[in-house]
Amino acid sequence: MSSAAGADNGSSTTPTEFVLEEFDTSVPEGAVEDLTRTIEQIVSDLRERIVSDDRLETLLRGQPGPDILHGSDITEQGDPEPFTQRRIIEPLFEALEYPDFTTEASGLSDQQRQKADYLFSLREFDAIESERLPVEAEPLNKKLDQQNHGIGQVEGWLDSYSFGAEFGIATDGMRWVLIKYDRERYQYDTLAEVNLQPVVIAAFENLTGRKE
Repeated sequence: MSSAAGADNGSSTTPTEFVLEEFDTSVPEGAVEDLTRTIEQIVSDLRERIVSDDRLETLLRGQPGPDILHGSDITEQGDPEPFTQRRIIEPLFEALEYPDFTTEASGLSDQQRQKADYLFSLREFDAIESERLPVEAEPLNKKLDQQNHGIGQVEGWLDSYSFGAEFGIATDGMRWVLIKYDRERYQYDTLAEVNLQPVVIAAFENLTGRKE
């Protein structure tokens, strides 16, 4: 955890420090602070675009499946998946300084007609044993562990080598799962799972003063 998050110098805790306390990571302090500010901005933006703080609180504290984001939750009555991409996922990509991506990218085989919501080129990263990184995006709080969506979709891409990728990510913006296909063992390995929910809730509580 960032040393700033646990420091006690006698002064009151700032809003960003409050949210920082929910991070448990050893990445550089500055990177964590930048990501924290981005999450605060995301939550602030969601408050303007979700029909009410009550509904937003239910979504942020909820679990995948029962509390999925619907078009009726959005003030402009939009499609929940592109909304999640624009308002949550892409700001996080930018904060994390991901390389440029292609959206709705087609696979290498026209016959498969598979499309990834995002496709990153990794060719400039010699240490990574994959040419590309496809990402499957789902609406906020949609279950990722499904056969034809989320994790199942990513596993299908890796198995068929549709995007020339050894790794893939499934996310609903709050939960992120990094998957690798081991071609020697014919097995999928979950390399990392990240759940931003505690940090997002902390940002919401800080902005609204609401506590569970």
